[in-house]
Amino acid sequence: MLTFLVSVALAASPPVDSPEYKEQLTEAIRRHDGGDYEGAITVYRSMLTTWPHEPRLVYELALSMNAARTRPDEVVAFVEGEFKLMKAPIPELYSLLGSLWDARREVKTGEAWFRKGLAKFPKSAELRFNLGINLAVQGRSNEAEKELLRCAQTEPHRAGLWRTLSILAFQDDRVTDAVLTKMRLVVLDPRSKWGRAGAAEVDELLRRAVSVEDGKVTIRVSNPDDMVFGMVVAASRTKEGLTPGEQFVEAMRMLLEVVSEQPKTPLRRAAVSLFLEAKRAGVLEAALWELRAAANDPEAETWFSTHQSEAEAFEAFLREPRAQARRNSPL
Repeated sequence: MLTFLVSVALAASPPVDSPEYKEQLTEAIRRHDGGDYEGAITVYRSMLTTWPHEPRLVYELALSMNAARTRPDEVVAFVEGEFKLMKAPIPELYSLLGSLWDARREVKTGEAWFRKGLAKFPKSAELRFNLGINLAVQGRSNEAEKELLRCAQTEPHRAGLWRTLSILAFQDDRVTDAVLTKMRLVVLDPRSKWGRAGAAEVDELLRRAVSVEDGKVTIRVSNPDDMVFGMVVAASRTKEGLTPGEQFVEAMRMLLEVVSEQPKTPLRRAAVSLFLEAKRAGVLEAALWELRAAANDPEAETWFSTHQSEAEAFEAFLREPRAQARRNSPL
């Protein structure tokens, strides 16, 4: 019996925190990040012979297979096959399987995987976010918004979250909510494709909501809940001595002030929270001029060049939120 136990111990795989595991994993990730997906796949498959059904290896291998354009059904079959044999799946695997099924337009199956994952890992923001996207694709807007706002409780600086919420609000003709969520997105990641598009979309929503012709201001909003939005924009347009950029900043400042005083929906409370923090930190004006900078407004460059201390304080204020946005939503 003693001989048998010793032989089993000798045949056991090294632990996943061993130098051998870490070195090989680092090499595989290096190859993947360098675009050598086939090389990464080779390393991962070799590792799985030593550490069979190890969840992290299965996950990373599937990512490399997907990047190497392996047939989606083959990737799904591999992950689901491994899934049945591993002792403790990680939340990333549920998220990956859900996303793989979503990519195949089998969104109901994708939803099922996200929900299975959340049943085991209810605090996973990644699973919550992906479920929200899945529900949005299915046209289940109210459910999607609730899941995305639950994600925002733990990862409030996920840029893709605010982009999706803005799309849902726009689809539902909620102009105020669309503007607030787009503002949040732009400030988090103003130089990204999504951020620049969001800044242009905010401008477009303002033009649609209010027009000024021959000194006459006309408010055009179909949703009564958006009348306050139209009124504050109109008020900023009629103030004398303001440049177009200053009119925008004043309109957004007034909108945030009114919205923060009104009874808040969960969406509005979440959307304006960053701006309220910016106000407390004394950098709200800089945050609003950042919206103009993302829209390529030359006035913004002038403002930042003449307000160096405010600009530096604003950058310091947003350093960590923007780092989180880059980590969670690479754009």
